[in-house]
Amino acid sequence: MKAKNDAIDANNDLTDEEKTAAKEDAKAKADATKQAIDNATTNDAVTQAKNAGATSVDSVNPMPEAKLAAKKTIDDALKAKNDAIDANNDLTDEEKTAAKADAKSKSRRS
Repeated sequence: MKAKNDAIDANNDLTDEEKTAAKEDAKAKADATKQAIDNATTNDAVTQAKNAGATSVDSVNPMPEAKLAAKKTIDDALKAKNDAIDANNDLTDEEKTAAKADAKSKSRRS
């Protein structure tokens, strides 16, 4: 469990809420495995419960959603801005380059 929690914590693309949900999911799966082990009546049943539980806990691989969605929104807005700059025939190439650099700089601060 500690290794799974450490892996979740190390994923900087996850928000705190996503990390908490993933840890709760992993804990619930670990608790269910421990219960299955407690209920096992043979060595084979213990081994099967242990192996199934390890697979179950390992299957918790949270996908970052909030940060990736926000980054995509910024990337889409930057692309739209660059397209608008390119479409503006009143700007010189130098002005277009400067405007794109400004837009890119501002998108990184977001």
